[in-house]
Amino acid sequence: MTKDLVDILYIVKAKFTDNSDMLWTSYETAKEVRDELTGYINQINKGDKSCLKI
Repeated sequence: MTKDLVDILYIVKAKFTDNSDMLWTSYETAKEVRDELTGYINQINKGDKSCLKI
């Protein structure tokens, strides 16, 4: 399941390009989103699933 989640996060991350419209988000740039997703991916790959808790 963890691999599936990471795979999904990579797909979502790829959707945010530098040309993405960020007006509907709380982020200033697509890079911010990609960086946050990278952080989640790294956490999950290390076995830390605390980012999944709401």
